[in-house]
Amino acid sequence: MPPRRPAIGGNDDPTARFEKVELSDSDFVVQSPYNVPKSQRFQYRNGVRTFWVYRNDKPFNTATHTNPRSEVMIRVN
Repeated sequence: MPPRRPAIGGNDDPTARFEKVELSDSDFVVQSPYNVPKSQRFQYRNGVRTFWVYRNDKPFNTATHTNPRSEVMIRVN
Protein backbone atom coordinates (compact mmCIF):
# COMPACT_ATOMS: atom_id res chain seq x y z
CA MET A 1 0.00 0.00 0.00
CA PRO A 2 1.50 3.41 -0.96
CA PRO A 3 2.07 5.98 1.79
CA ARG A 4 -0.73 8.49 2.31
CA ARG A 5 -0.11 12.07 1.37
CA PRO A 6 -1.08 14.55 4.08
CA ALA A 7 -4.21 16.51 3.33
CA ILE A 8 -3.75 20.23 2.87
CA GLY A 9 -7.05 21.72 3.88
CA GLY A 10 -8.82 19.01 1.94
CA ASN A 11 -7.29 20.25 -1.31
CA ASP A 12 -4.22 18.92 -3.11
CA ASP A 13 -3.64 22.23 -4.92
CA PRO A 14 -0.97 24.19 -2.99
CA THR A 15 -2.07 27.40 -4.72
CA ALA A 16 -5.72 27.08 -3.70
CA ARG A 17 -7.08 30.43 -2.51
CA PHE A 18 -4.03 32.32 -3.76
CA GLU A 19 -4.72 35.41 -5.82
CA LYS A 20 -2.61 36.15 -8.90
CA VAL A 21 -1.04 39.61 -8.74
CA GLU A 22 0.87 41.21 -11.60
CA LEU A 23 4.29 42.39 -10.41
CA SER A 24 7.07 44.33 -12.11
CA ASP A 25 10.79 44.15 -11.36
CA SER A 26 10.50 47.33 -9.28
CA ASP A 27 8.10 45.50 -6.92
CA PHE A 28 10.93 43.17 -5.82
CA VAL A 29 13.37 44.57 -3.25
CA VAL A 30 16.33 42.24 -2.73
CA GLN A 31 18.18 42.25 0.59
CA SER A 32 21.56 40.55 0.58
CA PRO A 33 24.78 40.84 2.63
CA TYR A 34 26.03 44.43 2.76
CA ASN A 35 29.62 43.44 1.98
CA VAL A 36 29.09 41.64 -1.36
CA PRO A 37 27.46 42.73 -4.62
CA LYS A 38 23.82 41.70 -4.92
CA SER A 39 24.73 39.75 -8.08
CA GLN A 40 26.77 37.32 -5.95
CA ARG A 41 23.70 36.35 -3.88
CA PHE A 42 20.78 36.80 -6.28
CA GLN A 43 19.97 36.23 -9.91
CA TYR A 44 16.84 36.43 -12.03
CA ARG A 45 17.04 34.31 -15.15
CA ASN A 46 14.33 32.84 -17.37
CA GLY A 47 11.59 33.70 -14.89
CA VAL A 48 13.34 32.07 -11.90
CA ARG A 49 14.69 34.01 -8.92
CA THR A 50 17.63 32.27 -7.23
CA PHE A 51 19.29 33.18 -3.92
CA TRP A 52 22.55 31.95 -2.38
CA VAL A 53 23.14 32.17 1.36
CA TYR A 54 26.39 31.18 3.03
CA ARG A 55 26.95 30.45 6.69
CA ASN A 56 29.39 33.33 7.19
CA ASP A 57 27.39 35.97 5.25
CA LYS A 58 26.86 39.34 6.87
CA PRO A 59 23.37 40.82 7.46
CA PHE A 60 21.84 43.09 4.82
CA ASN A 61 23.01 46.21 6.68
CA THR A 62 25.37 47.10 9.53
CA ALA A 63 22.58 48.10 11.94
CA THR A 64 20.93 44.69 12.21
CA HIS A 65 22.09 41.57 14.02
CA THR A 66 20.15 39.01 11.98
CA ASN A 67 21.51 35.68 10.87
CA PRO A 68 22.91 35.29 7.35
CA ARG A 69 20.22 35.47 4.71
CA SER A 70 19.24 36.84 1.35
CA GLU A 71 15.61 37.58 0.78
CA VAL A 72 13.15 39.53 -1.30
CA MET A 73 10.45 41.89 -0.11
CA ILE A 74 7.51 42.17 -2.47
CA ARG A 75 5.65 45.45 -2.74
CA VAL A 76 1.98 45.03 -3.55
CA ASN A 77 -0.25 48.06 -3.84
